[in-house]
Amino acid sequence: MTSFRRAALIALALTFVASAASAQSTMQVCEPSETQAAALPAQIEWEQLPTPDDMFAAYPAAARGAHIVGVAALECTFQADRRIACLVAGEDPAGQGFGQAALSLSRKFRAAANPRDPRIRAGCPFRFPIRFRVDAEANEQN
Repeated sequence: MTSFRRAALIALALTFVASAASAQSTMQVCEPSETQAAALPAQIEWEQLPTPDDMFAAYPAAARGAHIVGVAALECTFQADRRIACLVAGEDPAGQGFGQAALSLSRKFRAAANPRDPRIRAGCPFRFPIRFRVDAEANEQN
């Protein structure tokens, strides 16, 4: 793996973690009657996350090559197996493939088992932004 790719993976991973942390700041407990997706519940412990290689592979190649930064908003629900099922709610900039990229990454998430946590229930909806950015220093090494 080249130093450029390693640096880009780290930058993308850090951006992903920051996105998840910012989404977690406005936790709302899922109620069975809710029909609107709440912000990603705070302090969710993930058993499985996308790897840096997964994140690098998902970044749309043309956007990455052109150094385009993007974000995709996903609307997700927890499934009975604690995985998440998502739909793309939006992407910016449009037409660059960030929505599909985020959707492919969503399949890599699985919440850790915690029977006392009411937020991780099948059918519990939440919003989840995933940001894509390759560090400028990593781009200079290319």
